[in-house]
Amino acid sequence: MGFFDVWRDLNPKKKDFSYYSAVHSVYSRIDYFFMQKENRDKIQDCQIGVADVSDHCAIYLNIKLGCRRRDTLWRLTGILNNKLVVEQIKDEIQKYLEENNNNNTDPAVLWDALKAVIRGKLISITSNLKKVIETQYNNLSADLKQLEQTHKEKNTKTKTNQRGEKPN
Repeated sequence: MGFFDVWRDLNPKKKDFSYYSAVHSVYSRIDYFFMQKENRDKIQDCQIGVADVSDHCAIYLNIKLGCRRRDTLWRLTGILNNKLVVEQIKDEIQKYLEENNNNNTDPAVLWDALKAVIRGKLISITSNLKKVIETQYNNLSADLKQLEQTHKEKNTKTKTNQRGEKPN
């Protein structure tokens, strides 16, 4: 039918698994991405992730879909539930009013400029929070991947803790 296993095609000599059976203490590869051979040039990357939620590892496939422009919409949802963020915004508003309210400025202009300043500050805060969360996730995911790799190589039936030591 002209299909091929994407991960195997990109990693012909690598050994990795997408499933671990704790009952049988066996690793296997039962999750796949299949593509038609004529679309091979669209593949950028394919990786097997870690089993962080279930006994199956996620498989990630990056492909080139074309030059479509994405419409993104910025949303305020959730950020104002963070008390530290609310305090930062209050401080920014106070600072802005101290620096810009000279009683000669039209209140409408002052208000419109304040909205722009606060929106920029919120975007900056959410961007920073997103980077922190992604870094934490990537670090934990890398640690989990390393622990899984160690377990795959040892493939022992005894339970081990994070340092690879047998429990008492």
